[in-house]
Amino acid sequence: MWQAPRERGGTNGLIPYRHVQKLLDLANEKGVELAPGDFIPSSDDADAAA
Repeated sequence: MWQAPRERGGTNGLIPYRHVQKLLDLANEKGVELAPGDFIPSSDDADAAA
């Protein structure tokens, strides 16, 4: 539901903070470069969600 619009119970593409650490740990295990900053929405993301 992360990609679903808020009107349908989603998060408009934002990953809830409670999932971030688990995703970072999994990325590290798999050798995928991922940083906490990758989960911070940019102004472009905000414009696209509007």
